[in-house]
Amino acid sequence: MLTEKIFTDIMDRVANQFGWQVNQVEQINKGYLNLKWRVVTDHKTILIKQFNKDRMKKYNPKEHLFALKVQQYLHLQGFPCPQIITCNEEIVWKSERGELFMVMDFHSGSTIIPGRANSEKMYQLGMITGKMHQLLSEVKPKGKLSPVFLIPTKEERMSYWKNVKCKVTSNDKIVSLMENQLILTEKIDFHNFTELEIGLTHRDLFMDNILFKENEVAAILDFDRLNLDYPCLDVARAIMSGALIDGKLCIENVRSFVEGYKENKSLSRKMLIKSFKLLWLMESTWWIEPRMEHHVGPPVRFLEEILWLQENYFNLADIMKE
Repeated sequence: MLTEKIFTDIMDRVANQFGWQVNQVEQINKGYLNLKWRVVTDHKTILIKQFNKDRMKKYNPKEHLFALKVQQYLHLQGFPCPQIITCNEEIVWKSERGELFMVMDFHSGSTIIPGRANSEKMYQLGMITGKMHQLLSEVKPKGKLSPVFLIPTKEERMSYWKNVKCKVTSNDKIVSLMENQLILTEKIDFHNFTELEIGLTHRDLFMDNILFKENEVAAILDFDRLNLDYPCLDVARAIMSGALIDGKLCIENVRSFVEGYKENKSLSRKMLIKSFKLLWLMESTWWIEPRMEHHVGPPVRFLEEILWLQENYFNLADIMKE
C-alpha cells in the first residue's frame, strides 16, 4: 500500500532523529489529500502530517512556512493549537524519499458534525476566534500587504458567471443556478465591501479544524492556509459551519458566537452581515461550478452553506433580527 510506504518512510526519519519507538499508529481520515497519523511512541503521542505533493503545488513555500511559524507563535502565546516539533530548527521535515511532513504534539478532542454545535460551543468558539484575531493582529507580515482575496468589480464577476454558464449548457439545473448568480451579482452593490479590516486570517475555520472537549475548544487546527486576508471571513466561515442546520441558520448560535467573539474583539451587527456577504462573494466561485454535482466530503457542506447565503443574501439583516 502506498500510504503504508509513505508512513514508513516518514517514521524512519522521525525515529532516526529522536530514537523514539512506535507503540501504536492510527491513521486520521480528516482533511483533503494530506495524510495524517496519530502515533503513540515511548516518549510522547504525536501527530504526523504529510503534505500532499499535488496540493503543495498550490502553495507558495515561503508563505506556507510563514503560516506554520505563526502557528508556533500562537502556541507559545498560550493559544490552543498544536505545538510543532522542529528538526534542526526546521518546521517542515523531509524524508529519505522526499516526502514533506511536519510533526506536532497530539491534541485530544473531538470534531463535531457541521451544524450540530450547541450555543455554549459557539460561545467558546467565538471567544477563541476573537482571541486568535487579537494575537494575529500583533504579528506584522513582511512583503505584500494586500489580501489574498481581491474583491472583484461587478463587471469582472458578471463576466465570470457568463463564461461558466456557457460551459454547462447541457445541465438545466446548473444552468438555472448560474442564471441566479448573474441575477444576484447584477443587484449587488460592490462598493459595500469597503472599510474591511485586513490582517492575518486562518482562512479555513470550519468544524473539521476545530477540536472540542465537552463544550470547550481544545484546539484550532490546520494553519496551512493562514495568510493576509479579511479576518471577518473566519467569523462567517465558523458561524456557517456551526450554526446552519437543516437549511436554517440557528440565530441563538450566531448570537452566542458573537457574544464570545466580543470578549476579545469588536464585532458590530453591520460587520457581521458584511462578513456573510463577503464569504459568499469569495466562495461562490469555488463551490458553484460545472462539476458541483460530483462534490464529495467537505465541499458538499460548503456548497450547502453558500447556496443558503445566496438565497438569503438580501434578507440577512432581517434574519439577524429574529
